[in-house]
Amino acid sequence: MMAKLKCLNLDLHFKTFYKTNPVQIKYKNKFIQDSCQLKIETVKQLEQISFSGFVPQDKDQKVVCQISYNNIVLEDPTPFVFEMHNNLYVENKTINNYKEIHFNGKLNLNFDEKYFKHNLLNGANLWKHKGYINWEDKFNDSQIFCLGDSFTFGHGVAPEHSWPGLLQTYTKQQNCNFGSKGLSHDGCLMNTNYILDKSKKVQDVICLMPPPTRKLFLFDFLDMHGGITLSHSFDYKFPIEYTNAKKQCLEKILNKDYISEDWLNACTAIIKACDAKNVRCLISTWDKEMYTQIPAKNRLPIFPDLDIFPERASDNNHPHRKHYELFVQKILPYIDKK
Repeated sequence: MMAKLKCLNLDLHFKTFYKTNPVQIKYKNKFIQDSCQLKIETVKQLEQISFSGFVPQDKDQKVVCQISYNNIVLEDPTPFVFEMHNNLYVENKTINNYKEIHFNGKLNLNFDEKYFKHNLLNGANLWKHKGYINWEDKFNDSQIFCLGDSFTFGHGVAPEHSWPGLLQTYTKQQNCNFGSKGLSHDGCLMNTNYILDKSKKVQDVICLMPPPTRKLFLFDFLDMHGGITLSHSFDYKFPIEYTNAKKQCLEKILNKDYISEDWLNACTAIIKACDAKNVRCLISTWDKEMYTQIPAKNRLPIFPDLDIFPERASDNNHPHRKHYELFVQKILPYIDKK
C-alpha cells in the first residue's frame, strides 16, 4: 500500500521581545501568543500572519519566527516574505527571507514544492501526473537516452568523461545523460516510461542497470505524488506518517529472492515498454549475477570490474574515466549496428 500524507501540521513559533510596547500577532483573525499550528493541505499554499504594535520609541521590539515539524526545526527561511505596512519614518517595502520581525505588516509564508522537497522529503521528486526520479531537472529531449545511477551520471568525473559523454564524443551524436545518483532498478523503469511518454525524438534507450540493492519508495504527499530511492546505505528521514511504509520497503531489499525477481521484472518491463514504442533498448550492468538474466538481444557487454584499473573518480570510490572509456569501446559496435 502506498504511503499517504493528506494533511501536514507545521508549528509556527514566536519569541517576542519588547520593553514598553507589546506586539500583537494575528493569524486567521485570532490573536496568538507563543505559537500556532499551520494546517498544510496543498504543496503550494499561502499562510498569512499579521504583526502590529511596533513603535519607533521601543527599540527592543522584535518577534523571532520559527517553523518546526514533529519538534524538528526547519531552518530554511525562503517561505518568509514580509510586507511592511503603516510604519513611521521608514520606507514600507517587501523583505524576503525575513524571520526576525521588526516592523508592522504581514508575513506571507509561501510554501512550495522546492521547500518541502528539501526540508521534509530529502530531495525526493514530486509530480502531479507522471514523474521521474532524478536529483536534477535535466530532461533534454534527444534521440539517445542514457539511464542508470551514479555510474551513468558520472559521479566524480567531468560530464564529458562519463560514459554518456564519451559515447557522444565517439558517435558525434547528442544524447541525454539521464543518470541519477543512487537510482534503483525500478527507478530505471520509471524513468524509461517517462522518457517514452514525453520524448518526441527518442530512438534508443541505453540503460546501465544498478544492482538489486535498492528499491523505489513511492508516496502521496498532500496534493502531489512523490518518489525516492531507498537503500540500507541511505538514512533518509521522512514525515512520521511514512514510517511503516518505509520500513516495509527496506525489508524488501533484504529479501534476496524478492529483490532479484523485482530487478528482472523491471528489466523485462523496460524492454517491453521500448518495444511497444519501436524504440531500441540496450541494457548492461556490473552485477555479474543479474547480467546473465538480460535477454541476449538487448544485452550489452558487462560494465568493467573496478579492479581492472587502480584509478578512481575524485571521491576515490566511483569509476574513473578509464573505466568509462573501456565500457564505451566495448559497447560501440552494438550502438553502431543501427
